Amino acid sequence: AGRDPQRGSRLREQLRESGRKIEFIPGDITDPAYCDALVRETISALGHLDIAVNSAGVAYHATVDETTDEQWQNTFAVNVNGMFYVCRAAVPAMRERGGVIVNIASDAALTGSRHLVAYCASKGAVLQMTRAMALDHAREGIRVVAVCPGDVDTPMLRGEFRDLGLSTEEGLRQSAERVPLNRVATPEEVADLVLYS
Repeated sequence: AGRDPQRGSRLREQLRESGRKIEFIPGDITDPAYCDALVRETISALGHLDIAVNSAGVAYHATVDETTDEQWQNTFAVNVNGMFYVCRAAVPAMRERGGVIVNIASDAALTGSRHLVAYCASKGAVLQMTRAMALDHAREGIRVVAVCPGDVDTPMLRGEFRDLGLSTEEGLRQSAERVPLNRVATPEEVADLVLYS
């Protein structure tokens, strides 16, 4: 799922070459009707829904007094509301067979981070929503877990570097200095953790 039809189509074709059954359903995660349709179309195409991974996210580098209303509202629309809409659609679809919902939170939900007030607040909401859902749906055979990675080398992180006036190399170097392994995580490492969940 995603907002970029061209990127989604390219990825679908790339993955289909490896023999996997892949569908791409374009749309905006902030639209509850799209999230309902996403679950319906997934079940129609694949037969059932065993796992939902909520990984859409945005971040703005700003303190509370620098954060605009638009930035605050967009952060919560994508990071919290979109995740809520997908979960709300996924839970009834999983009740018969069970399943797992993986919500991508962040270490910022646990420790906070400078100049990311809206992002930290939204990921804190994601973590608490996940905890509540885990308690609500465990007896239905639906596990709800959160993954809280630190910096991951993604287009979003690289965009943050640009917003801060840093080159990719300098941004990755500075990020790595805050990590015991002295490097940022890769998307593949996070994907492996999601698959383990």
